[in-house]
Amino acid sequence: MKTIFEEGKEVPIIHSSDVVVLGGGPVGISAAVSAAKMGADVTLIEQYGYLGGQATGGWVILLCGLTDGRKQIIRGFCQEVINELQAMNAASLVPEGVVFEPEAMKYLFDQLATKNSIKIYFHTLATSMIRNRKQAEYVITESKSGRNVIKGRIFIDTTGDGDSAEWCNIPYEKLDRDKLLPVTLTFRLGNVNVEKAKEFFKENPKRIKDLIQVNDSNIDVNLQYGWLATLNKSEIWFDAFFIKNIDVTDVEDLTYAEIKGREIVRKIVDAVKSLSGFEDSYLEDTAPQIGCRESRRIIGEYALRKEDFWDKSFEDSIARARNMFSKEYESISIPYRCLIPKGVDNILFAGRCISVSHEVLDLVREIPCCMATGQAAGTAAALAIKHGVNPGDVNIKELQENLIAQKVIL
Repeated sequence: MKTIFEEGKEVPIIHSSDVVVLGGGPVGISAAVSAAKMGADVTLIEQYGYLGGQATGGWVILLCGLTDGRKQIIRGFCQEVINELQAMNAASLVPEGVVFEPEAMKYLFDQLATKNSIKIYFHTLATSMIRNRKQAEYVITESKSGRNVIKGRIFIDTTGDGDSAEWCNIPYEKLDRDKLLPVTLTFRLGNVNVEKAKEFFKENPKRIKDLIQVNDSNIDVNLQYGWLATLNKSEIWFDAFFIKNIDVTDVEDLTYAEIKGREIVRKIVDAVKSLSGFEDSYLEDTAPQIGCRESRRIIGEYALRKEDFWDKSFEDSIARARNMFSKEYESISIPYRCLIPKGVDNILFAGRCISVSHEVLDLVREIPCCMATGQAAGTAAALAIKHGVNPGDVNIKELQENLIAQKVIL
């Protein structure tokens, strides 16, 4: 690869904060609000112009994994958000979980950030970090305002892709493209006769299965189960296809997936017009960003593995996840050590990039569970600031007591 020399220059430090959160998705806002409520001065950096990430930009508008199939296992900040959305008539309980209106969630997250005096940098991309031995000191950002630096005492990586692991030489695992979980572009159709559509899908499974023919081994289409009615009248949300062999940390792969995703959406939109209930339907919109499931996973102080789901209990539990390996109604705790990386003392990770094996990722990557790890990271960061210690040295009992007081289920 050819290179050029970029002349060194001074970069301004535009802000300094106790806790700097990288990424303003559901995990990031959960971490930021939780830290701020405990008195920490918090900054949140987000590449888009809104909060909510995959929930509001990827339109993953279904919160699932809240229960183990019998009892609720995720509460805390996630439940507070659901309660607020329900008060706005913007969330409803459905058999699959809780469906919500993404625009309402954007507004709610804005209000929560403002109410808790969180400093937000929208349209700002974190591009690298500067570390001094085992401490990260600065995050470098790029925006319309140019290249700038933000200083932090503790950083929380909620990028989903564990970007700071790459920047700070923190060990992580990332599978080859052909083994990574696929990506999806969601979309919404308007002017659908929802009841007629439901009845037709129920009575004609074979026709639905054979409706879309995609001659590409890297694409799977599943119209039968990949949709649900939204809170808006005559509107359907589709999460109906997978694009495989995509590495979301590779910009060329991301570009291909976005273009290919819209191509598949158009085929589906045209095809479903032949089905009962969809005759007068139209494409309202596609999600502003592709839906990603897996990329980097850090190698932390502990890695949650499949075998842990039978005979392990963790004294440093900070959240719970569904145990889908078991036929019984069960859940398992997530240890705090899964949020703590090796090699850098003042960074915590939360969300789908925490220290778990590939086969366990499906159980912890759902938005409610990710929000729970974000709440734990934010709370731990605030306690570390309070006591003047690194996040890995936070007193576990004190952390758990604070989480319980926030109605988190451990």
